[in-house]
Amino acid sequence: MQEKRIELEKFQSDFIFSPQKFPVFVAGWGTGKTMSAIYRALLYTKGIPNNLGVIFRKTFRSLADSTLKDFEKYTGLRVSSDRTITYPNNSTILFRHLDEIDSINQQNINLGWFYIEQAEELETDREFFMLLGRLRRDVAPSKEFLKLGLRARSGWVIGNAGDTWLKKVFKDNPLPGSVLIEATTYDNQHNLPKDFIENLSLIEQKRPEIYKQYVLNDWEAKADTVVFKNIVRCIGGGLREPVPGRRYIFGIDLAKSQDWTVIIGFDTASKELVYFKRIQQENWSLQKRRIILTCKRYNDAEAVIDATGLGDPIFEDLIRAGVRARPFKFTAQSKEDLLERLLVAIEGGRIKFPAIDELITELKSF
Repeated sequence: MQEKRIELEKFQSDFIFSPQKFPVFVAGWGTGKTMSAIYRALLYTKGIPNNLGVIFRKTFRSLADSTLKDFEKYTGLRVSSDRTITYPNNSTILFRHLDEIDSINQQNINLGWFYIEQAEELETDREFFMLLGRLRRDVAPSKEFLKLGLRARSGWVIGNAGDTWLKKVFKDNPLPGSVLIEATTYDNQHNLPKDFIENLSLIEQKRPEIYKQYVLNDWEAKADTVVFKNIVRCIGGGLREPVPGRRYIFGIDLAKSQDWTVIIGFDTASKELVYFKRIQQENWSLQKRRIILTCKRYNDAEAVIDATGLGDPIFEDLIRAGVRARPFKFTAQSKEDLLERLLVAIEGGRIKFPAIDELITELKSF
């Protein structure tokens, strides 16, 4: 681990070293919420041998694109491919998302601590209380940890203000043992880039509700930040078998182990989603076999494959197997272009997809 000296703001210090069971940090952009939550996690990991904690976020994509990278940036540590870190004192940190919350309960995992990132993304308080129910690990804090005056077991939450479950549980009728710490972006402006602060005035003029909620930390503001609107007009049709003579195209997002491989198929004429499959904990050979057979069955369909990183070798194997595959490399620009096209298609009602819970939830929460 790299050693760093950080001069904390009072609201950050109050959160990191809070003696309460459930400290909650709800604040505007640029107030160090994630940094503070990670440093509190380090206290519970380094200060308690054989401890086990989980850092939780709603979607895998957000976990991988943001939370994991932030953890590595603030700590200098590398998270393993199975999304765990184990310290020399045998304490372990797990990084998990919504699809895995029930498995934590099913595996009878007892936690010493948990931390929920961007908690307002969650639709209800279910995940918080699910994790709370696992907060019963038998721990033996070090002398150094005891001197800090922290609870032996703790769960903490960070997020943005708004009319969400956070407001109901921690502000309107505070949960016993909780403490709510708040701050606006301007409380930390001396640590933020000057041009960023200047941009806030533009947001205030053009999108005042976003400014109130994400800068001033206004709980009553309701900023409309949903990307994919009018989803309802696109719901229709259903999954179905291939029709002879029709042309289909498949999109394949590859994953391994705890994550999900997702395969979707579209009818190119009707612009309808006709095939949807999520696969978890299936080895590469079975996944490749499934993809080959599915593409062949749907009239030798073309397959667009995420060939970023681990997708490269599988892409090459599929080509050799006769699949009409072409790669898609994710970059910041290609992802933005893809999302813009999907946004236009949904806004115009130009595509159709069945009411698949996982799919609709992902689109609504983006």
